[in-house]
Amino acid sequence: MNVLYIHVVGPWGGSSRSLYETIKNFPDKSVNPYFLTVKGTSEFFFRNISKNLISVKGLSRFDNTQYSFYRGFRWLVVLRELYYLPLTILSIYRSKKKFKKIDIIHINDFVAIFPLVLAKVIFKVPIVVHVRSVSRLNFKSFRTRLITRILKSFANQIICIDETVKESLDSKLESIVIHNSFTKSNVIDNDINLAQKISQLDSKIFKIGFIGSMHKSKGILELFEAFKIVISRGYLSKLIYVGGEPTNSSNTLNRILNKLGIRQFQLEDLKTQIKASNFENHVSFFGHVNNVENVYDVLDIVCIPGLADAPGRQLIEAAFSKVPVILAISKPKKDTIISYKTGIAVPLRNAEKLSEAIIFCINNKEKTKKMGENAFDLAKKNFDPKTNSLKILNIYEKISSTLNDE
Repeated sequence: MNVLYIHVVGPWGGSSRSLYETIKNFPDKSVNPYFLTVKGTSEFFFRNISKNLISVKGLSRFDNTQYSFYRGFRWLVVLRELYYLPLTILSIYRSKKKFKKIDIIHINDFVAIFPLVLAKVIFKVPIVVHVRSVSRLNFKSFRTRLITRILKSFANQIICIDETVKESLDSKLESIVIHNSFTKSNVIDNDINLAQKISQLDSKIFKIGFIGSMHKSKGILELFEAFKIVISRGYLSKLIYVGGEPTNSSNTLNRILNKLGIRQFQLEDLKTQIKASNFENHVSFFGHVNNVENVYDVLDIVCIPGLADAPGRQLIEAAFSKVPVILAISKPKKDTIISYKTGIAVPLRNAEKLSEAIIFCINNKEKTKKMGENAFDLAKKNFDPKTNSLKILNIYEKISSTLNDE
């Protein structure tokens, strides 16, 4: 079966890694993957599993996710999407010409609404759409209604990565949940050295980890506020930030966008606050790492204080290292976290509650260890790569079988 995967994000991250994990765990010769992707670090990984790949400078998107939907100055981002629209059209036609026989197209995130429509019109084959982010919850919004109508008309199957994401979609849309997957790597590289550095900290120091980009949406400033409360109450602990900003985040364009509130990477703001609070000895920074699982192994807990109101991929990665997470979310779902059993759920933007959860873990180390073990059991059940890849393959086969019957 020939499947064309359309991926609209260049940097290697959660959506690209999840797609990579899925394809790697398909049974041999069951799927021949083809790619149309944006240039970036993701391309390198995709080329490891397929020679049939087209990479382009950019593909148009339309972001209607709960955190990043267009409003105010963010509407300027639409200019970027319009700029890339001609290239998107040409890229779809180029894919049609180069990849002669495509059976199914898999859109790797529903923000790729323009490629979705174009691919359906040009290829005239079934479309599978992955929804990897919480959709904007305003169902009366014209944009939300329009995207719902497009998905209902053009998508043969919608896959949500968890129950939180599924609940954010209009109930008119038929969708199923297939969780993201994670395979713990045994690769030895420079990230091992990072893990060793962290593990060499005083064993009495409770190690609190954050792993991700330094974007405002990740809640990095909220986490620091909570950590200050923890230290002020006399608890011996260390806050460890692992991650960074895109390499181009400091160029002139992005500095302007930061001022407009469109691109909001906050590493420098965070460092300024840490220095002003005289917390340099309490906080450590490490840049981007490739094999984050090596880092999870030496942390006591991981905090996911993001503002997206959804579980992050870090929850899965931490679980496979038996490390519990403290997750900021308004409506936790049992398929990802069971509060005080597999981790702790706290309200969004609430430094006091976040600090209380951290202090609970410090004061209850055996309970914290048990939560990590329970998280591992839940992860094996819901996030197993071979099981979840088979579920997606079954969708492809069901769609293909239905077409053959017609």
